[in-house]
Amino acid sequence: MNRDDLILVDTNVIIEAHRVSILNEMMGCLNLATVDMCIIETQTGAQNRDPKFTIDEMLLREKMKIYSPGDEQILLASMQYSGIADVDDGERHLLTQASLLLGAEVWFLSSPDRHPMRLAIEYGWRDHLVSLEQVYRLANASRKVTLRDNFTETWHQRVCAEFVLNVRR
Repeated sequence: MNRDDLILVDTNVIIEAHRVSILNEMMGCLNLATVDMCIIETQTGAQNRDPKFTIDEMLLREKMKIYSPGDEQILLASMQYSGIADVDDGERHLLTQASLLLGAEVWFLSSPDRHPMRLAIEYGWRDHLVSLEQVYRLANASRKVTLRDNFTETWHQRVCAEFVLNVRR
């Protein structure tokens, strides 16, 4: 993975990167992208958050590439890739967008959620999955952060290994 490669991030990655104050740094030097539905999800419940945990939607839209897969694209992806219809809206849109990028450019997907990770491995996308910790390291961010467990490279590798073993059975 290189800094210029497209890195698709889900809602939870955006929220965690913001929580540990690395989001701006990552947006400044990496080719981060997401889908409009994930941006919307970052704002859900914002009125109940401490102001320091409020994520600036306009900044996300300015600094990240935002995809908006249409209903027809989502339906076609759901028909081609079983399980896409079973994940939440942001993940469904993100997996749809990932399917649209296949063969078009180099891309990676960062999601700490087990269900989309399992689906990505079933689709043969294991080499596209990356942890937030791996993305953060690519940014050469200057500070040491303590990420929640499911955003770490150790957790990511363990869960991917579990799914790969189950897929091969």
